[in-house]
Amino acid sequence: MRVNAVNPALTMTERLAEGLAADARLRNTTPDEVLRQAQAKMPLGRLASAEEIAAAVVFLASPKASYISGAVLSMDGAATPMVV
Repeated sequence: MRVNAVNPALTMTERLAEGLAADARLRNTTPDEVLRQAQAKMPLGRLASAEEIAAAVVFLASPKASYISGAVLSMDGAATPMVV
């Protein structure tokens, strides 16, 4: 049996867009400004797309990942510091 996990950071989805709009109303600003602020906090400068997250899940479920087990794939735009 294989068990793996995908740990995504903020991912641009319809639900997140609704949340950005609600947050913008509370802050008296625009959803684009709230999105810009969120993206500015990400080392890669953007949020993930749902397609990127889905591609990782499909890979981990595929035969190409048949020897991978117990992995946690952090898809966080480099937000997690690397320890070398």
